[in-house]
Amino acid sequence: TDFPKGKRLTCVRSDANTAGKLAGEFIKYLMPKGSMAVVLIGNKDMQDHKEKANSFIQELEKDNYKVGYVYETQDEPEVAYYLTCKVLREIHDIGGIYVATGNSVAVCKCIAEHNMAGKGKVIATDIFPDIAVYVEQGIIHGLIYQDPVTQGRIAVKVIYEHLTQRKVCEQNIFVQPQLVLRSNFRSFL
Repeated sequence: TDFPKGKRLTCVRSDANTAGKLAGEFIKYLMPKGSMAVVLIGNKDMQDHKEKANSFIQELEKDNYKVGYVYETQDEPEVAYYLTCKVLREIHDIGGIYVATGNSVAVCKCIAEHNMAGKGKVIATDIFPDIAVYVEQGIIHGLIYQDPVTQGRIAVKVIYEHLTQRKVCEQNIFVQPQLVLRSNFRSFL
């Protein structure tokens, strides 16, 4: 994420607006019309999380899909698990859950332990080994890959060029996120 008020050379990060729109567009194909979607983020005060949630909501609302709440997990798996239980219990017409941070394991664990697979279509963020089982089980229907390797490569290149060539950097460098499905998941893992 970015710290725009601090001293920094640049910010290299995933394009959060595109990530939210991508998740929103894809989940509309999966959700029954009239059902509701919710978003789980870390914290509304983090610019990256706020941008993902807002662009996801805008994408759904422009086609008249219902959007419930934006839940803050504080990036704590226990909180994500609890909030998922709350969503599954209280929102009877849940059609989609967008996990806009790396808490997808806790969300999926809750869904699996309560035998609620399929109740709400899950779009997760980030790719790591612990989520493979949930992709294979069909609990996760799509993933937003933020390409941390490319982000790191660009950041190192920018620093190197700045130090060796005094090259001036762009204020923000955005890496485009990608939609990953079960069929191509293993190649990103």
